[in-house]
Amino acid sequence: MCDHTEIEELLDECLQEILAGRWSVDDCLCRNARAAPQLAPLLRAALRIHRTSRPPRLSAEMRHAIERQLLIEAAQLSPPRRPR
Repeated sequence: MCDHTEIEELLDECLQEILAGRWSVDDCLCRNARAAPQLAPLLRAALRIHRTSRPPRLSAEMRHAIERQLLIEAAQLSPPRRPR
């Protein structure tokens, strides 16, 4: 059983090597057999997250249009102000 710091360091090393194409998940687990039971689920989860597609980047114009629309809708939700 490895401590938190050791697992974190091994996870970082394995991810770097796998993403660089030098190791496979199995290579990493074989090289770190003592930590493999703790490392395997973390490594697989991290790789799943890394490979998840990201939404497309919006242009500045599109972000501003969305922001304007949200502000308009938010203004419609707020109760009208009463004069003092």
